[in-house]
Amino acid sequence: MEKNKKSINNLEEKEVMQVKKRSLDIYVRRSFFYIFICFIVCGALLILSSSTIYKKQREVTELKSKITKATQELESLQLEILNLKGFDKVMEYAEYLNMNPPKLGESIFVDLNNDNFNVEEQEEPDKPFLLKLYDRIFGKKN
Repeated sequence: MEKNKKSINNLEEKEVMQVKKRSLDIYVRRSFFYIFICFIVCGALLILSSSTIYKKQREVTELKSKITKATQELESLQLEILNLKGFDKVMEYAEYLNMNPPKLGESIFVDLNNDNFNVEEQEEPDKPFLLKLYDRIFGKKN
């Protein structure tokens, strides 16, 4: 009987060991699966972040190229201003546009500080209604 008990105990121990081994195998497989999923998620996040960095870097290079174009245009405009700044050039353009210098007797000086354009409206004297109507119809003004 003791042999049977020992054999049963051995069988039970073997079954318990097999169950433990299976549960350990399942645990190892699950942990490998979870680690694999974590690697996939980390890789996706890495690709996403590198794509956003690439987009920002492309925007920076576009802005730098715009800045260089603007500075080149500014330099060319400054050179053009220096060329046009001289009195001789102004006289050349004036002659090209058929502008003549004013003569001493033809120039008019206006004081712009005063309100030279303020004109008061004259009020019509009171007329009878029929006369006003007649004037409006036939377009007569006093």
